[in-house]
Amino acid sequence: MKNTAFRKTVIAALALLISSLTGILAAQDSTDMNPPREVFVFIRVDDIFMRETDIKPQEIDAFLAVAEKHGAHVILAAIPMRLVQKTNRGGLMTENIRDFARRGHQIAQHGYNHICPFTGNSGHDLYTPGIQGYTKAQRLDRIREGRNILEAAAGKKVVSYVAPGNDGKYMGEDEEDIYNMGYIPVPARDDPSTGTKRGYGWTIPSNDYTWALNENNYQEAMEAAKQDFLEIIQKRNEWAILFHDHFTRAAWNGGVTIRWFEEFLTWLEALPGVKVTYVTYEEYYKKFNPGFSTDFN
Repeated sequence: MKNTAFRKTVIAALALLISSLTGILAAQDSTDMNPPREVFVFIRVDDIFMRETDIKPQEIDAFLAVAEKHGAHVILAAIPMRLVQKTNRGGLMTENIRDFARRGHQIAQHGYNHICPFTGNSGHDLYTPGIQGYTKAQRLDRIREGRNILEAAAGKKVVSYVAPGNDGKYMGEDEEDIYNMGYIPVPARDDPSTGTKRGYGWTIPSNDYTWALNENNYQEAMEAAKQDFLEIIQKRNEWAILFHDHFTRAAWNGGVTIRWFEEFLTWLEALPGVKVTYVTYEEYYKKFNPGFSTDFN
C-alpha cells in the first residue's frame, strides 16, 4: 500500500516536472521565434542655445542627465552664431558644446543665425520666401562658416544639418550641394531601392510634444507621444522625438519637461515586444558605414 502511494507520488512529481519543463521550453521557443522588435529612437533638441528668453540659467544639464541615465545620446542642434555673439560670455557655451561632444552627444548644425537678416523673422534663416534674399552661393558660404564655428567648439566634425524654422520647406535646391559638402542625410541612410538620398530633417517624423509644456497639458502631451510611437512603429523601425531649448531647461515650469522626458523613456523601455535602441544621426549612419568617423585626422 505504501509502495503504491509512493509510486503515485513519484509519478505525479515527474509529471509536474515534465509539464514545467515543457512550459519553459515552449516559452523559450516562442521567445526565439519572436524576438523583440528593435526600434531606433532619435532624441533631438533644437535651438541650442536660444537667446530670446528670460528663462535662466541657459543650460540643458538636467535634461541630458535623464538621457544618459537611460543610455541615450542626444542630437543637439546648435545655432552657430550664438557662439560668436555676446551670449557666449566668457566662452561658456563653447565649453558646454565641447563637453557635450566629449560625453557622446551629437552636435548638429542648426542653420546659421536662425534669424532672417532681411525681415528679422526667426521663422527663417537662409531662405526668405517672397523676396530676394541670399543667393545660393551666399547661403552655402554661411553654412560653411557656421560649420567651422561649431567644429572649432566641439573638436569634432559636424556632419548633420538641421534646417531651422521653415527653411526646410525651401532648401530642396541646395540639398545636393549640402550633401556634397560632407553632411550626412537625416536620419543618415540612403534609400537602397531607388539609389536616392534621404533629405535633411524632413524624412523622419519628429514631433515636439513638449512645446510650452505645463501641468495642464502634461498628460495630453504624454498620450499623444505614446499613440504616435505605437502607430509609427507599425510602419517603420525609426522614430524621432523633438524638443526645443528653452523648454528643456530646469527653470521652465519647475522642470516639467525633464520630468515628462523621464516618464516617457521609462514607458518606452517597458513596452513588451519592443527593444528600444537610442541613436544619434551619427551613430545610425555608422551602422551602415562602419568606417565613418567624426574625428579629425
